[in-house]
Amino acid sequence: MNRVKFAGVTAACAVGLVTIGAASADSIGQIKLVQGSAMISQGAEYVAAREGMQLQELDRILVMEDSTATLAFNDGCEYTMADSEILTVGAESVCAAQAAAPSIEAIEKGATSQLGYAAGGATGLYILGGLGAAGLIAAAADGLGSDDRPPAAARAPLSP
Repeated sequence: MNRVKFAGVTAACAVGLVTIGAASADSIGQIKLVQGSAMISQGAEYVAAREGMQLQELDRILVMEDSTATLAFNDGCEYTMADSEILTVGAESVCAAQAAAPSIEAIEKGATSQLGYAAGGATGLYILGGLGAAGLIAAAADGLGSDDRPPAAARAPLSP
């Protein structure tokens, strides 16, 4: 009977060690330095962030006022968080995510090129202006219809 219990405890410990090893293998990086105060969510609660803590996907890091935290990612990226900054750790480092994101200039160029403005001319703006003017003319013309006249009894006579 004691051998069965011993085998069960040994198996449970082995599973626990494998689980711990798998959890640390999913680490995206670690907290390299904390100056001041920072918090990190681990599961459902926030704990004080300390140097050496492993970063997992979806961890949230909150740097308090007048504090900084430097994160070191496995791909070599180092990111320093400023005071009062919140960061949710993604599947890749902050540097890789910023490199993959389009720049504001590219977004503005794409948006304005839809109107023809960024291509060097204002053709799209002329078209939009013409459509607006046509709409105003149509609305004004619609208000001049004969159905909008007051009834003959309500009209003032033309001559006495």
